[in-house]
Amino acid sequence: MANVSRGTVDRVIYNRGNVSEKSRLKVEKVLREINYSPNVNAKVLKLGKPTSVGVLFPSATLDIYWQKAKDGFMSASKELRVYNLEFHFYEFDNLNASQFKTMSHDAIENKHDAIIFAPFFNKESIDFVASIEKNNIPYILFNCNIDNGHQTPFVGQDLFQSGRIAGSLLYKLLGRNCQKVAIFHFDEPFENAPHMQQKQAGFEDFFISKGVPKHQVLTYNINEVEHTVESLKIKQVFDQHPDLQGVFVSTSKAYKIGHYVKKAGLDIRIVGCDLIPSNIDLVREEVIDIVLCQNIFHQAVKASKLLVDKIFSNRMLNEEYHVPVNICFKENIDFFK
Repeated sequence: MANVSRGTVDRVIYNRGNVSEKSRLKVEKVLREINYSPNVNAKVLKLGKPTSVGVLFPSATLDIYWQKAKDGFMSASKELRVYNLEFHFYEFDNLNASQFKTMSHDAIENKHDAIIFAPFFNKESIDFVASIEKNNIPYILFNCNIDNGHQTPFVGQDLFQSGRIAGSLLYKLLGRNCQKVAIFHFDEPFENAPHMQQKQAGFEDFFISKGVPKHQVLTYNINEVEHTVESLKIKQVFDQHPDLQGVFVSTSKAYKIGHYVKKAGLDIRIVGCDLIPSNIDLVREEVIDIVLCQNIFHQAVKASKLLVDKIFSNRMLNEEYHVPVNICFKENIDFFK
Protein backbone atom coordinates (compact mmCIF):
# COMPACT_ATOMS: atom_id res chain seq x y z
CA MET A 1 0.00 0.00 0.00
CA ALA A 2 2.86 2.40 0.78
CA ASN A 3 5.14 0.92 -1.93
CA VAL A 4 8.11 0.56 0.42
CA SER A 5 10.04 -2.47 1.71
CA ARG A 6 9.08 -4.48 4.79
CA GLY A 7 12.32 -3.29 6.40
CA THR A 8 11.27 0.34 5.95
CA VAL A 9 7.87 -0.36 7.54
CA ASP A 10 9.59 -2.10 10.46
CA ARG A 11 11.95 0.84 11.00
CA VAL A 12 9.06 3.32 11.01
CA ILE A 13 6.94 1.24 13.42
CA TYR A 14 9.80 0.75 15.86
CA ASN A 15 11.34 4.19 15.36
CA ARG A 16 14.78 2.85 14.36
CA GLY A 17 15.71 5.72 12.06
CA ASN A 18 17.44 5.48 8.65
CA VAL A 19 14.18 6.25 6.83
CA SER A 20 13.65 9.16 4.46
CA GLU A 21 11.03 11.73 5.42
CA LYS A 22 9.02 10.89 2.30
CA SER A 23 8.92 7.16 3.09
CA ARG A 24 8.13 7.75 6.76
CA LEU A 25 5.13 9.94 5.91
CA LYS A 26 3.82 7.36 3.40
CA VAL A 27 4.08 4.53 5.95
CA GLU A 28 2.49 6.58 8.75
CA LYS A 29 -0.40 7.54 6.45
CA VAL A 30 -1.14 3.88 5.69
CA LEU A 31 -0.84 2.90 9.36
CA ARG A 32 -3.45 5.54 10.26
CA GLU A 33 -5.76 4.39 7.46
CA ILE A 34 -5.72 0.77 8.64
CA ASN A 35 -5.88 1.82 12.32
CA TYR A 36 -2.69 -0.10 13.04
CA SER A 37 -1.93 -0.99 16.67
CA PRO A 38 1.37 -2.75 17.53
CA ASN A 39 1.41 -6.06 19.36
CA VAL A 40 2.81 -4.82 22.66
CA ASN A 41 3.53 -8.27 24.10
CA ALA A 42 5.45 -9.21 20.97
CA LYS A 43 7.58 -6.10 21.25
CA VAL A 44 8.34 -6.75 24.92
CA LEU A 45 9.50 -10.25 24.00
CA LYS A 46 11.46 -8.91 21.05
CA LEU A 47 13.43 -6.53 23.24
CA GLY A 48 14.45 -9.46 25.42
CA LYS A 49 15.78 -7.20 28.18
CA PRO A 50 14.53 -4.67 30.74
CA THR A 51 13.37 -1.31 29.38
CA SER A 52 15.96 1.07 30.78
CA VAL A 53 14.65 4.53 31.75
CA GLY A 54 16.99 7.26 32.99
CA VAL A 55 15.24 9.62 35.41
CA LEU A 56 16.77 12.94 36.51
CA PHE A 57 15.29 15.05 39.32
CA PRO A 58 16.49 16.96 42.42
CA SER A 59 17.81 14.91 45.32
CA ALA A 60 15.11 13.53 47.60
CA THR A 61 17.71 13.55 50.38
CA LEU A 62 18.27 17.30 50.04
CA ASP A 63 14.59 18.16 49.44
CA ILE A 64 11.95 15.78 50.83
CA TYR A 65 9.40 17.00 48.26
CA TRP A 66 11.11 14.88 45.60
CA GLN A 67 10.67 11.65 47.53
CA LYS A 68 7.08 11.58 46.25
CA ALA A 69 8.38 11.71 42.68
CA LYS A 70 10.67 8.78 43.41
CA ASP A 71 7.76 6.89 44.98
CA GLY A 72 5.69 7.62 41.87
CA PHE A 73 8.28 6.07 39.54
CA MET A 74 8.56 2.99 41.75
CA SER A 75 4.76 2.68 41.75
CA ALA A 76 4.73 2.97 37.95
CA SER A 77 7.37 0.25 37.73
CA LYS A 78 5.05 -2.11 39.62
CA GLU A 79 1.88 -1.07 37.77
CA LEU A 80 3.61 -1.44 34.38
CA ARG A 81 5.62 -4.53 35.30
CA VAL A 82 4.56 -6.34 32.11
CA TYR A 83 6.84 -3.87 30.27
CA ASN A 84 9.81 -4.75 32.49
CA LEU A 85 10.72 -1.12 33.22
CA GLU A 86 14.03 -0.52 34.98
CA PHE A 87 14.40 3.00 36.37
CA HIS A 88 17.86 4.47 36.91
CA PHE A 89 17.75 7.55 39.14
CA TYR A 90 20.10 10.50 38.79
CA GLU A 91 19.45 12.81 41.76
CA PHE A 92 21.15 16.20 41.51
CA ASP A 93 21.56 19.14 43.86
CA ASN A 94 19.10 21.76 42.64
CA LEU A 95 21.69 24.46 43.38
CA ASN A 96 24.37 22.77 41.30
CA ALA A 97 23.96 23.22 37.53
CA SER A 98 27.32 21.62 36.80
CA GLN A 99 26.27 18.45 38.63
CA PHE A 100 23.07 18.33 36.55
CA LYS A 101 25.17 18.76 33.40
CA THR A 102 27.44 15.87 34.41
CA MET A 103 24.49 13.61 35.22
CA SER A 104 22.72 14.45 31.97
CA HIS A 105 25.90 13.52 30.08
CA ASP A 106 26.06 10.23 32.02
CA ALA A 107 22.42 9.49 31.16
CA ILE A 108 23.21 9.84 27.44
CA GLU A 109 26.38 7.74 27.73
CA ASN A 110 24.48 4.96 29.51
CA LYS A 111 22.25 4.53 26.43
CA HIS A 112 18.87 4.32 28.17
CA ASP A 113 15.82 3.33 26.13
CA ALA A 114 14.06 6.49 27.35
CA ILE A 115 14.64 9.51 29.59
CA ILE A 116 12.39 11.45 31.98
CA PHE A 117 13.68 14.56 33.67
CA ALA A 118 12.81 17.71 35.61
CA PRO A 119 14.49 20.64 33.79
CA PHE A 120 15.55 22.77 36.76
CA PHE A 121 18.34 24.56 34.93
CA ASN A 122 17.07 26.16 31.74
CA LYS A 123 20.28 26.50 29.71
CA GLU A 124 21.62 23.06 30.67
CA SER A 125 18.21 21.46 30.08
CA ILE A 126 17.96 22.93 26.57
CA ASP A 127 21.39 21.46 25.79
CA PHE A 128 20.31 18.11 27.28
CA VAL A 129 17.15 17.98 25.14
CA ALA A 130 19.23 18.70 22.04
CA SER A 131 21.54 15.80 22.90
CA ILE A 132 18.58 13.48 23.62
CA GLU A 133 16.97 14.32 20.28
CA LYS A 134 20.29 13.91 18.45
CA ASN A 135 20.53 10.39 19.87
CA ASN A 136 16.88 9.67 18.97
CA ILE A 137 15.91 8.79 22.56
CA PRO A 138 12.23 9.05 23.56
CA TYR A 139 11.85 11.53 26.42
CA ILE A 140 9.41 13.55 28.46
CA LEU A 141 9.79 16.44 30.91
CA PHE A 142 7.93 16.70 34.20
CA ASN A 143 7.33 19.27 36.95
CA CYS A 144 8.33 22.22 34.74
CA ASN A 145 8.88 22.96 31.06
CA ILE A 146 11.48 24.83 29.02
CA ASP A 147 11.34 27.19 26.06
CA ASN A 148 13.70 25.75 23.45
CA GLY A 149 11.96 27.01 20.33
CA HIS A 150 9.71 24.00 19.77
CA GLN A 151 7.14 22.04 21.73
CA THR A 152 8.59 19.44 24.07
CA PRO A 153 6.55 16.62 25.66
CA PHE A 154 5.75 17.65 29.22
CA VAL A 155 3.69 16.53 32.24
CA GLY A 156 2.95 19.08 34.95
CA GLN A 157 1.17 22.27 35.90
CA ASP A 158 0.67 25.27 33.71
CA LEU A 159 3.09 27.25 35.87
CA PHE A 160 2.00 30.65 34.59
CA GLN A 161 -1.57 29.83 35.60
CA SER A 162 -0.31 28.51 38.95
CA GLY A 163 1.18 31.94 39.59
CA ARG A 164 -2.12 33.57 38.66
CA ILE A 165 -4.01 31.20 40.96
CA ALA A 166 -1.69 32.08 43.84
CA GLY A 167 -2.30 35.76 43.14
CA SER A 168 -6.04 35.27 42.98
CA LEU A 169 -6.09 33.41 46.29
CA LEU A 170 -4.05 36.09 48.06
CA TYR A 171 -6.30 38.76 46.58
CA LYS A 172 -9.39 36.99 47.92
CA LEU A 173 -7.78 36.46 51.34
CA LEU A 174 -6.94 40.17 51.59
CA GLY A 175 -10.20 41.48 50.15
CA ARG A 176 -10.57 44.99 48.76
CA ASN A 177 -7.76 46.21 51.01
CA CYS A 178 -5.06 44.44 48.97
CA GLN A 179 -2.26 46.98 48.48
CA LYS A 180 1.17 45.31 48.86
CA VAL A 181 2.19 41.68 48.32
CA ALA A 182 5.41 39.79 47.66
CA ILE A 183 6.65 36.64 45.98
CA PHE A 184 9.61 34.79 47.54
CA HIS A 185 11.91 32.36 45.73
CA PHE A 186 14.18 30.17 47.86
CA ASP A 187 17.33 28.13 47.33
CA GLU A 188 17.59 28.19 43.54
CA PRO A 189 19.18 30.60 41.03
CA PHE A 190 16.18 32.49 39.64
CA GLU A 191 17.87 33.51 36.36
CA ASN A 192 18.20 29.85 35.31
CA ALA A 193 15.02 28.46 36.90
CA PRO A 194 12.08 28.38 34.43
CA HIS A 195 9.57 27.14 37.02
CA MET A 196 10.19 30.19 39.21
CA GLN A 197 10.12 32.60 36.29
CA GLN A 198 6.81 31.27 34.98
CA LYS A 199 5.12 31.39 38.39
CA GLN A 200 6.35 34.92 39.00
CA ALA A 201 5.11 36.07 35.58
CA GLY A 202 1.63 34.69 36.32
CA PHE A 203 1.59 36.16 39.84
CA GLU A 204 2.54 39.63 38.61
CA ASP A 205 0.13 39.41 35.67
CA PHE A 206 -2.80 38.75 38.02
CA PHE A 207 -2.14 41.77 40.23
CA ILE A 208 -1.53 44.04 37.25
CA SER A 209 -4.94 42.94 35.93
CA LYS A 210 -6.44 44.05 39.26
CA GLY A 211 -4.85 47.46 39.12
CA VAL A 212 -2.25 46.87 41.83
CA PRO A 213 0.84 48.96 40.89
CA LYS A 214 3.80 46.84 39.85
CA HIS A 215 6.06 48.46 42.48
CA GLN A 216 3.66 47.12 45.13
CA VAL A 217 4.25 43.53 43.97
CA LEU A 218 7.66 42.80 45.49
CA THR A 219 10.08 40.03 44.50
CA TYR A 220 12.77 38.41 46.65
CA ASN A 221 15.29 35.70 45.74
CA ILE A 222 16.93 34.21 48.82
CA ASN A 223 19.75 31.71 48.26
CA GLU A 224 21.62 31.41 51.54
CA VAL A 225 23.23 28.24 52.86
CA GLU A 226 23.58 29.68 56.35
CA HIS A 227 20.27 29.59 58.23
CA THR A 228 21.15 32.67 60.31
CA VAL A 229 21.88 34.74 57.17
CA GLU A 230 18.66 33.53 55.56
CA SER A 231 16.62 34.45 58.65
CA LEU A 232 18.22 37.88 58.74
CA LYS A 233 17.28 38.53 55.09
CA ILE A 234 13.66 37.52 55.76
CA LYS A 235 13.59 39.85 58.79
CA GLN A 236 14.97 42.71 56.69
CA VAL A 237 12.14 42.36 54.17
CA PHE A 238 9.42 42.65 56.81
CA ASP A 239 11.27 45.43 58.66
CA GLN A 240 11.54 47.44 55.42
CA HIS A 241 7.91 46.78 54.49
CA PRO A 242 5.75 46.81 57.65
CA ASP A 243 2.72 47.29 55.39
CA LEU A 244 3.32 43.99 53.54
CA GLN A 245 0.03 42.07 53.64
CA GLY A 246 0.50 38.82 51.77
CA VAL A 247 3.23 36.48 50.54
CA PHE A 248 3.43 33.78 47.88
CA VAL A 249 6.36 31.34 48.11
CA SER A 250 7.02 29.77 44.70
CA THR A 251 8.78 26.64 45.99
CA SER A 252 8.22 24.14 48.80
CA LYS A 253 9.84 26.52 51.34
CA ALA A 254 6.75 28.42 52.53
CA TYR A 255 7.49 27.16 56.03
CA LYS A 256 10.54 29.47 56.14
CA ILE A 257 8.27 32.51 55.91
CA GLY A 258 5.74 30.81 58.17
CA HIS A 259 8.23 30.21 60.98
CA TYR A 260 9.36 33.85 60.90
CA VAL A 261 5.81 35.24 60.79
CA LYS A 262 4.77 33.00 63.67
CA LYS A 263 7.77 33.95 65.81
CA ALA A 264 7.39 37.68 65.06
CA GLY A 265 3.63 37.61 65.70
CA LEU A 266 2.83 39.17 62.31
CA ASP A 267 -0.57 39.07 60.62
CA ILE A 268 0.47 38.01 57.11
CA ARG A 269 -1.50 35.91 54.62
CA ILE A 270 0.70 33.15 53.13
CA VAL A 271 0.19 30.98 50.04
CA GLY A 272 2.82 28.30 49.44
CA CYS A 273 3.50 25.29 47.25
CA ASP A 274 3.85 21.56 47.92
CA LEU A 275 2.61 19.31 50.70
CA ILE A 276 5.74 18.59 52.69
CA PRO A 277 5.49 17.99 56.46
CA SER A 278 6.81 21.43 57.47
CA ASN A 279 4.18 23.18 55.34
CA ILE A 280 1.38 20.86 56.45
CA ASP A 281 2.11 21.55 60.14
CA LEU A 282 1.86 25.32 59.61
CA VAL A 283 -1.35 24.98 57.59
CA ARG A 284 -2.89 23.11 60.53
CA GLU A 285 -1.74 25.94 62.82
CA GLU A 286 -3.30 28.45 60.37
CA VAL A 287 0.04 30.20 59.92
CA ILE A 288 0.13 29.24 56.24
CA ASP A 289 -3.30 29.84 54.73
CA ILE A 290 -3.15 27.77 51.54
CA VAL A 291 -0.77 25.36 49.84
CA LEU A 292 -0.93 24.64 46.11
CA CYS A 293 -0.26 20.98 45.39
CA GLN A 294 0.72 19.75 41.93
CA ASN A 295 0.83 16.03 42.87
CA ILE A 296 4.36 15.13 41.79
CA PHE A 297 3.58 11.45 42.46
CA HIS A 298 0.85 11.52 39.78
CA GLN A 299 3.18 13.35 37.39
CA ALA A 300 5.80 10.60 37.73
CA VAL A 301 3.25 7.86 37.04
CA LYS A 302 1.73 9.74 34.09
CA ALA A 303 5.13 10.44 32.51
CA SER A 304 6.04 6.75 32.82
CA LYS A 305 2.81 5.64 31.14
CA LEU A 306 3.24 8.11 28.28
CA LEU A 307 6.75 6.84 27.62
CA VAL A 308 5.51 3.25 27.61
CA ASP A 309 2.96 4.26 24.95
CA LYS A 310 5.75 5.84 22.94
CA ILE A 311 8.19 2.92 23.21
CA PHE A 312 5.74 0.05 22.75
CA SER A 313 2.93 1.60 20.70
CA ASN A 314 4.91 4.29 18.88
CA ARG A 315 2.44 6.99 19.90
CA MET A 316 3.61 10.56 19.42
CA LEU A 317 4.85 12.57 22.39
CA ASN A 318 4.52 16.13 21.20
CA GLU A 319 2.23 17.95 23.57
CA GLU A 320 1.81 19.25 27.10
CA TYR A 321 -0.18 17.16 29.58
CA HIS A 322 -1.33 19.51 32.32
CA VAL A 323 -2.26 18.28 35.79
CA PRO A 324 -4.74 20.20 37.96
CA VAL A 325 -3.63 22.45 40.80
CA ASN A 326 -5.03 21.23 44.12
CA ILE A 327 -5.84 24.01 46.59
CA CYS A 328 -5.19 22.74 50.11
CA PHE A 329 -6.14 24.46 53.36
CA LYS A 330 -6.69 23.37 56.95
CA GLU A 331 -10.13 21.84 56.42
CA ASN A 332 -9.21 19.59 53.46
CA ILE A 333 -5.46 19.03 53.70
CA ASP A 334 -5.74 15.46 55.01
CA PHE A 335 -7.39 14.41 51.73
CA PHE A 336 -4.26 15.34 49.75
CA LYS A 337 -1.45 13.93 51.87
